[in-house]
Amino acid sequence: MTAPVREYRFHFPVRVRYSEIDSQNIVFNSRYLEYCDAAVTEYFRALGFPPIDLVKVHGCNMVVAHAEIDFLAPGRFDDLLNVFVRVAEIGRTSLTTRIEIYPNQTERLAFRGRFVHVNIDEATGKPVPVPARVREAVAAAENLP
Repeated sequence: MTAPVREYRFHFPVRVRYSEIDSQNIVFNSRYLEYCDAAVTEYFRALGFPPIDLVKVHGCNMVVAHAEIDFLAPGRFDDLLNVFVRVAEIGRTSLTTRIEIYPNQTERLAFRGRFVHVNIDEATGKPVPVPARVREAVAAAENLP
């Protein structure tokens, strides 16, 4: 797959399970959001931030504040979906994440999403700055300023 590799440095493979397809024998649309969530979790793990530590140790408690998604081709039972993740922008309190999903080692784009994750204070639910250590790790991984 040459198309996403140029833009994306991280991907996470997901095998479509029988329980994830609908009566049309394709991946039910909400499952794509679950795939995205799992891939973002693994993205941060790969940067050295295990999920629980990200919140409890580093004070980074990201929630999805905005999502734009395009369903372009169906995934099917037993497909191996490659979920590509990159942080495209770092704001003061947010990260803008882009995700693309390609099935079975093809260049056929099945799903595209843009997500804005906002870092919130766990107690108040109010936006707070992205922690410096997280910001620096993401910026280095993505070659961002």
